[in-house]
Amino acid sequence: MFPFSGKILATFDKRLINKDIDIGFYNPYITSIYFVGRSITAPFWGKLADNYGRKPTLLISMILSSVFVILFAWVDSFTYAIALRFSLGIFHGVVPISTTILIEILPREKTPVVSAFTGAVWYFGYFIGPFIGGMTYGVIKSNYFLLPSLIVFGLNILTVFIVACSY
Repeated sequence: MFPFSGKILATFDKRLINKDIDIGFYNPYITSIYFVGRSITAPFWGKLADNYGRKPTLLISMILSSVFVILFAWVDSFTYAIALRFSLGIFHGVVPISTTILIEILPREKTPVVSAFTGAVWYFGYFIGPFIGGMTYGVIKSNYFLLPSLIVFGLNILTVFIVACSY
């Protein structure tokens, strides 16, 4: 998302966005609305996991996230982009659920080390994700965002299978 959010904005309706002036104004909305959705629904995902089980809730969250990631390949307006990013944030309950799972299954003395490692893994994702997105953006000329979206979708689905077969 981060490497090509400006390009996404530049493809939208010119009446909404003046390419020279307003991309910098609209860019924070499209990139940060995901975190707004995620922070609003984190307690909801925790409650769902408490009531229906960690693994099923984690799998549902991952599958729903995957759907919104692949839909983003066809974003064609600022409103659609905001709606998809916000929806992705709403349905991305992976962080609170996976953190809870780790805390529950590990011995108490290993919790601080694993918590720190989990944070490091997330930060690595924030590094490698934009790198892969930037390197694959525009490879498919008919849809610049398709390949990065397909890669993230594929990694999400792979993770769904790994989670489904473990824990």
